[in-house]
Amino acid sequence: MASLRLLRQTIAADSETSTALPAGLARALTWLRANLNESVHLDQLAQIADVHPRTLERHFRRFLDTTPHGWVRRLRLVRARQELINGDREKSVTGVALASGFSQLGRFAAQMSRQAPRRLTLEIAGEPAAFDASSLVAAVLRGLLEHDTLERVNLVNAGALAKARGITVVERKTPDAGAFAALLTLSGESGGRTAVVAGTVAAGEPRITRLDDYRLDMAPADTMLITRHMDRPGTVGRVGIMLGEADVNISAMHLARSRPREDALMILALDDDVPESVSDAIRAQEAVLDLWTIRLGSAR
Repeated sequence: MASLRLLRQTIAADSETSTALPAGLARALTWLRANLNESVHLDQLAQIADVHPRTLERHFRRFLDTTPHGWVRRLRLVRARQELINGDREKSVTGVALASGFSQLGRFAAQMSRQAPRRLTLEIAGEPAAFDASSLVAAVLRGLLEHDTLERVNLVNAGALAKARGITVVERKTPDAGAFAALLTLSGESGGRTAVVAGTVAAGEPRITRLDDYRLDMAPADTMLITRHMDRPGTVGRVGIMLGEADVNISAMHLARSRPREDALMILALDDDVPESVSDAIRAQEAVLDLWTIRLGSAR
């Protein structure tokens, strides 16, 4: 039922392209359909659409009820599921995983690590472990390297670029994904620290299930603010107030902690980018131990 609804939504959006949608949005959709396997960069897409990036974002939300990245993921899912219907199971399993957001894990890990890791371990668990995982590995590497290079990175050259940068990739497979049908865990080692991020797909949508030692269940957003802070009363509220005063809207929030009054983790999904001055002000709060701004839907 969810797949059918997704297909109908996408077909409806396609049929409206030439009439009901603003010209800039229609130009963006046309380019995205022709370049579906490319990374979605908001600034580049806005240039193609000949509109301001913020205007393009607003048009996507108003007319399609999603973000540019969300629309691309929706269309990729439709195509991957069509492959499944047509019987190309191995290709479709990898396609659904890529379309659903597993490729975002590399970009997420790169920004959490703040630099490209020297050693990268990918554990592929569940249904995808039974098939060739080269496309999954390449997608993760593409997301990882896009954050660290000005070179054009794609699924074909990602492995070679990683090797040229001295990144060792270790691939592990297991049929046991616990409570999930599929699970991808990415561990990156750099600067004496190991960053861990894991994700799965539920009802056709990506979910973040782990961040370092914290267990989560949260949909990734184009822009996220993550803090590691001391679990003190008022800390979360102060961060919210500072974002509100900067006109940054919070769309979702997830909290996790090790023990009461000890270290805690907060992930905020945001509708707007965070000005550097606001990030610096939040980081300067006494209870805030570390802060990351994660951008998955655009390159800024």
